[in-house]
Amino acid sequence: MAKRVVDGEALWGSKKLKQVFPKYRAEIGWLIGLGDGNGVFECDLDDIYNHCYDRNRSEDFTKEDLRKCFQQFADAKILFAWKERGKTWGFFIGVHKPGRLPPASKSGLKMAPPIPWRQVREYLGDDDFKNYAVQTSLARPMLEAAGFDQATVSLLLSNAPAQLPASPDERTRTSFEESLSKAGRTRSGQPPPTSEQRPPELVIDLTPVPYGTPLTPPGDDLPTEIG
Repeated sequence: MAKRVVDGEALWGSKKLKQVFPKYRAEIGWLIGLGDGNGVFECDLDDIYNHCYDRNRSEDFTKEDLRKCFQQFADAKILFAWKERGKTWGFFIGVHKPGRLPPASKSGLKMAPPIPWRQVREYLGDDDFKNYAVQTSLARPMLEAAGFDQATVSLLLSNAPAQLPASPDERTRTSFEESLSKAGRTRSGQPPPTSEQRPPELVIDLTPVPYGTPLTPPGDDLPTEIG
């Protein structure tokens, strides 16, 4: 976990957050500090609750609240989660926009696995994923890892709004990912399993909820647990 720059305007005007039950909307600001250098954190709800809530929020926010909060974030396509190495991992959509991640040198980058961008593409849909990718300074590796062909990637980048060049820390993060890929290794030092050996498994796999559709109030049970 590390310090984060919170984009207040993005939070206050978020259409996705309007899909989340009001009780849980502000929790995104409370939890945004979760995550490794690539924005990924382990979705161990007991650990997260003990670290983020037990000392200062236990009177008004329970572990069950946290589970339902994460579930609603997933339903609203704010939180992507998957299983890898016997653990559940996740990241908040939007964390890869410029200025929102800590310097790679201060992030404990070896802790979290690489993001399965192809599955993020399936989760968001092609249009939303492309729109997200081109808003980052790492658009090309994201789009290529998600399975877009070179012609599509080049066209998207040529039509994208001009972005600030990647900072030294972002270049370090990208080079680290690329060096692992070229070496045929994951951060654990082991060869990455093939798709036949480990088909990526989405922890949250619910029918997408259209914008404006009321979600389940927090007093009712939700169909899928994340932790």
